[in-house]
Amino acid sequence: MIREGLDQPMQGGVSDIANTTIILLNSLGLKGFQFAWSMHDSQKWHCPRELVSAQFMDTIRGYCERPHSINGRVTAFPIDLGILYPPGELEIAGLESYTHH
Repeated sequence: MIREGLDQPMQGGVSDIANTTIILLNSLGLKGFQFAWSMHDSQKWHCPRELVSAQFMDTIRGYCERPHSINGRVTAFPIDLGILYPPGELEIAGLESYTHH
């Protein structure tokens, strides 16, 4: 029971970062780019193929890896950014390093 109580502030902080990231990315107003679902510390987004480019991926990474002030200490968290294609859809040329199988 004590351990559970100690975990809650950390989980709440992580949740705050995830939620503010969702709000920030939604505020970009990109047509068709929308939050789909999350589980633990992972988020999935729907994105039209025509939006996806190296510049787009770099921009999203920049927003997601932005620094946060936590108890007076500024830190950023790296993300694993990837593309999940629907079955049978071809990969986007030049973005193979982002492909998750």
